[in-house]
Amino acid sequence: MPVQFEWTTFSSSIGSRYSTSADLSSVDILSEQDSLLSFLATAQALMLEMLPLVWNQQLIGFGATSRIHESYGNQQTSFAFKRVHDASKSSTPHSTIYRILTNEILTLCGPFSRNHPNIVQLQGICWEISCINDDAWPVLVFEKADFGDLYSFAMTPIGREMGLDKRLSLCIEMEKAIMDMHSMNIVHGDIKPQNVLVFKDPIEGYRARVTDFGYTTRFADEKSRVRLPISYPWNAPEHDRLGREWFPSQARKADIFSFGLTCFWLVFEPFLSGSLESHLDISSTSVPEEASLIAISRNKKKLREVVRGLIAAHTDLRGQKAAALETFFDMSLNDNPDKRDFGLKRLLDNLASQKETDEGLETVLEFTDRQSGDAFKLDSWLFDLYRCDYRVRRHIGQCLLEQYRTDPRLGLQVALCYKLGFGVARDVDIATKILDQDRLDFGPVQESLQILIARSGRPDPTRKTDSTVGNMGYLGHMHWTDFTEHYRQQLKLEEAEAQIRREKADLELTFGQGSYIGHTLVEALCGIYSTQGKWKDVEALCLGELRVCEEGLGNTEALIRSYKSKVARAYQNQGRLQAAETFAEDAFEEYDEIWGEESPLTMDSMVLLASIYLDQGRWDEAVELYDRVLEQQKLQLGQNHPSTLLTMNNLAVTYWLQGRWDQSLAMQNQVLDVERLRLRDDDPSLLMTMSAILVSHTRCGRWGLADEMNTVVLEGRQRILGPGHPDTIISLGNRAWIYREQGRLDEAAEIELKAIETGDRVWGPDHPNQLTLVANLAATRWAQDRYDEAENLTAKALESRQRVLGPKHPDTLVSLSDLASILWIKGQYDECETLEMEVLEARKELLGDDHHETLVSLSNLAHTYSKKNQLDKARSLHTQVLESRRRVLGEEHPDTLSTIADLDLLSQQINEANGM
Repeated sequence: MPVQFEWTTFSSSIGSRYSTSADLSSVDILSEQDSLLSFLATAQALMLEMLPLVWNQQLIGFGATSRIHESYGNQQTSFAFKRVHDASKSSTPHSTIYRILTNEILTLCGPFSRNHPNIVQLQGICWEISCINDDAWPVLVFEKADFGDLYSFAMTPIGREMGLDKRLSLCIEMEKAIMDMHSMNIVHGDIKPQNVLVFKDPIEGYRARVTDFGYTTRFADEKSRVRLPISYPWNAPEHDRLGREWFPSQARKADIFSFGLTCFWLVFEPFLSGSLESHLDISSTSVPEEASLIAISRNKKKLREVVRGLIAAHTDLRGQKAAALETFFDMSLNDNPDKRDFGLKRLLDNLASQKETDEGLETVLEFTDRQSGDAFKLDSWLFDLYRCDYRVRRHIGQCLLEQYRTDPRLGLQVALCYKLGFGVARDVDIATKILDQDRLDFGPVQESLQILIARSGRPDPTRKTDSTVGNMGYLGHMHWTDFTEHYRQQLKLEEAEAQIRREKADLELTFGQGSYIGHTLVEALCGIYSTQGKWKDVEALCLGELRVCEEGLGNTEALIRSYKSKVARAYQNQGRLQAAETFAEDAFEEYDEIWGEESPLTMDSMVLLASIYLDQGRWDEAVELYDRVLEQQKLQLGQNHPSTLLTMNNLAVTYWLQGRWDQSLAMQNQVLDVERLRLRDDDPSLLMTMSAILVSHTRCGRWGLADEMNTVVLEGRQRILGPGHPDTIISLGNRAWIYREQGRLDEAAEIELKAIETGDRVWGPDHPNQLTLVANLAATRWAQDRYDEAENLTAKALESRQRVLGPKHPDTLVSLSDLASILWIKGQYDECETLEMEVLEARKELLGDDHHETLVSLSNLAHTYSKKNQLDKARSLHTQVLESRRRVLGEEHPDTLSTIADLDLLSQQINEANGM
């Protein structure tokens, strides 16, 4: 079975996957001993970055909550990943797979490929962990593809709107890449739309870059023989079987045909898919994504005839442009390979907008002398490997042990594993035994370790990187993957915790406490504890590390700031908001003093502090911080960057809490419009935005619309995140809230009981979100006239909120107001008035006179005065409420109409009291 690779581009609105069949003997310059270790040795020699990212489509976007606490600059959705297809892992020799992967990185890391404007840039490698046996497989990470691959992009609304000139411009860019490769004795071998990525270009709008070089062949001379893969229907007509050997001149002609067919598809895709009328019988399916491919397959033997018909049907193709394009397709799609040629740019030179460079092409990197497994140096990548999933270290350790049995040259690396506890249990005796029996000199490795120890385990600060991703990480613009959610999905949290705790203890024996390399494991443990809800463990771990650093045992003040932020997050999630504020403010002030407000690290700390202010009900201060972050993000990243959208969502939530519903809804819709173009329908970030919008709809009285939107959000979260995820519980609570407002009380209560049970397990009894669920159930019991239950639940929520959040927190005031309402129902009007006055004064101070919650308190107090027969006071308050609601909500809003009805009823009471 041929090996298959799978591409996924997450920045596209369509995550594309596809495969290619190939006879692997075409990659014949590599050795028969290819393995993971030889691949890694080659990657080291090429100075590739090892990136602490995880490939997992379902994890993209995880971490968003109703109140967003994600870090600035999360670029996860901007990468294209190339991974080995699952079927090939079990059916293809691993040496064959690593031979292809090695071939690709050799091609892409040569001087010719690096920085070529139309060849995709390899950023580094990351890892995929098998869910079957925990094996670690390398994944190639490519630069941000703004619009995904060409095939997927053409199917999006933006792609369908492309005019002819933009389509031709992309074709010309593809032609340049392929022509340059041919001039350097490189045959791509698999040209098709799925192997072209589309990027933003500040001048042209779009830029095409060729990718997927796993089957690329480099040849020494014209007498060499090569083999090519087959990708239907993009293959040349003479390329009808695998295993055929080609001279380079023949392989180039096959490349030209595939290129010409790709251009034909791109230029005429609207006709091929049936989106535009052509008066030609070329489409046979109602599914646009399939129609264009079927049309090509059906008409492949008469392509040049079809081209003439489509040119005639195309309203933008007339005169010389039409003639030039017809000539190009006559050449590139000619059945006779000897007559094929490029020439699109030459024929359409007046349409070409990009400038030719005067730079000559550099020589292809000569790297045919393979790196073997013994050339892999563990100490060179030690810091990078400890930032990865713990199973990567375990798998590499196992590979070293297995190959050591037949290759004693690996003894040094195996001894290092035992000395550090890398992938194996630390055992200095075994390390010493291996060194002695193999007569190995540990001196060079020991010197390398001493250098690392002197740097506190940090990577070489002078190390430069050509990768965009690596530079962004070095500058603080990139936040690496938190593997915790990956562990949770695979039910590995407890194993990961035990393994990483052991590794941390082992590393401290070599590097001491407070080292940078140990910090990577502290980060991992914090993520695991956070997911498990063990916030006290996060607190204890980070306070311990903080003390070590402050006592001078560590080697950097940067760790102190990081630990302060983590302690603040731990306190915040325990409801200890004052302590959280203290640590968060310290971290922010230090980041600001050292890096300035425009630094991503400073903005991270501002977002954390703003989220704490949000939890404290200090919304004006939260808005001020979010505004400052948003301004910097728009300047540095642009309006539509995921991090910018994240902050806009935060700000919209805060606006909503302030009662600025129109501004909140407008900002949320702006975010939603952008995300719908970029994300899948069930992407967690998109669902989070929809969740915020549906809450805004409830405040406008649009309960039916809110119900429809919440159903989409809830079902998506249940499917993607699972029923026990905090976001799913929040959506479940929203459903109950909507049902209660619609009068579906029994259904609401049933859902709330289920949500409380799950929330108690996930959050614990005193978490603010859990207390909201309890308070909501109390409101439902109140609506069901089950007042004793309502009072007990409300008192429970009030007591916990006063203790956890403080007496003047908005949520505490809600519980106090709810208790007053229960006393009102029971006829205890004096006690009710006392509580309502307390709530009203606090809300005026906190929220202002016109805030929705303040007006609710004012209206409640008016009703209490009515019951106490203080009718003039009641009328005065109702009148104040009506004036404010007319001004803020409008005449037709349900709350305004309700106040008018209250005043009418009160007028009748006054008239009756006056005998009128």
